[in-house]
Amino acid sequence: MAVQKNERLFEAAVSKHFADQQAAIAAALGNTVKADASDVFSELSEYLLPDGTFDPDLWAQLPEIEQQRLADAIAAGLLDWNKEAEKLMGLFNPLWRKTYDDGAALSEENYGLTSLDRPEFVSSAKINGGKRIVGIERTTRDKIADIIVRGVSEGLSQISLRESIQDTMGATKARAKLIARQETMTALATGQFDTMKAAGAKTKTWHHRPQKNPRDGSHGPNHVILDGETVAIDAKFSNGLRYPRDPNDPRPEELINCRCYLTYGGF
Repeated sequence: MAVQKNERLFEAAVSKHFADQQAAIAAALGNTVKADASDVFSELSEYLLPDGTFDPDLWAQLPEIEQQRLADAIAAGLLDWNKEAEKLMGLFNPLWRKTYDDGAALSEENYGLTSLDRPEFVSSAKINGGKRIVGIERTTRDKIADIIVRGVSEGLSQISLRESIQDTMGATKARAKLIARQETMTALATGQFDTMKAAGAKTKTWHHRPQKNPRDGSHGPNHVILDGETVAIDAKFSNGLRYPRDPNDPRPEELINCRCYLTYGGF
């Protein structure tokens, strides 16, 4: 099945990326409180007590915005996050292309399309992939900054703070699965939509797939109410999306874990 096959490829790629990041950050943090290893926390030196733990009372006197600024600076310095985004882009680009093409092939098969000039993937811009890559790296960096703020507030030692960061960097399996599924479904949906538009479809109809926890508006967006809604091929549905998991939409609550699909008509 196209979904499962491509999900596995994306998950393997992002898991490798996270594992490489974990190793790089572990090296940057060091494993002891030697002077060279503690340089990473040098901006927090005035909040250190003689026993090597952070002073939560002194830290609490610092405005929250300044606490966050210091933590963000440390997290930003652990890796070159722009290069990390470039690395992940390099891993994802061939997978996006393959999955997009698989989506196109599914549409051709489902609608019996022949002699179609299939649309090309061209670049990650077609599925807004670069923006999501930046978001993935920003989320990782922000997680580290949050751990730093919380760890100093709790009076952890430098060693314990390092361990907390490394533990969080190692606990990425569920996140890798979520990213893999979203990237797969986004590229597939875009390939399907572009192909049906190229085939001459004039209308599209939204369908909410039956599921255990339907998107009925009780815990976020309502996709059940969209079931059966039909619009012109280039129009947006009433929720603002061109199609389920539309990569041009900035609202993660509308996109993540959405299982809806379209049918096409008006040929």
